[in-house]
Amino acid sequence: MTTPPSLVLPGGESVLRFAGGPVTLDRRDKAHRIPLEAISFVHAEGPSLAIVLTASGANEPTIYRVAGVDEAAALAFAEAVTAALPATPAPDGAALVTTSLLGAPEPRPALWRRLWPRRTSS
Repeated sequence: MTTPPSLVLPGGESVLRFAGGPVTLDRRDKAHRIPLEAISFVHAEGPSLAIVLTASGANEPTIYRVAGVDEAAALAFAEAVTAALPATPAPDGAALVTTSLLGAPEPRPALWRRLWPRRTSS
């Protein structure tokens, strides 16, 4: 079994990544992890790409769009993801997507605590 190449598709303020597993979509402030089972289809049209999630009949599908992409790269990305989609998708793709915040600084000790550490009495 061959490992698919890692694909990166930058567009505007978004970046899509695919390496055979979940598709990741990094936006300015959020990262979305989209499992393949959650994807109904991927559509490249000109300088944009849309990832359409599966949805039950009562719900509208969630669509992640990335604009400002290279047209040839978008087609290659769409073909690679489409080829990896499972035969049986999940009924509600949006429920499988995980989203995390990006860019939140990690807490750091205050400068004065590093310069003047607390002394303990012995």
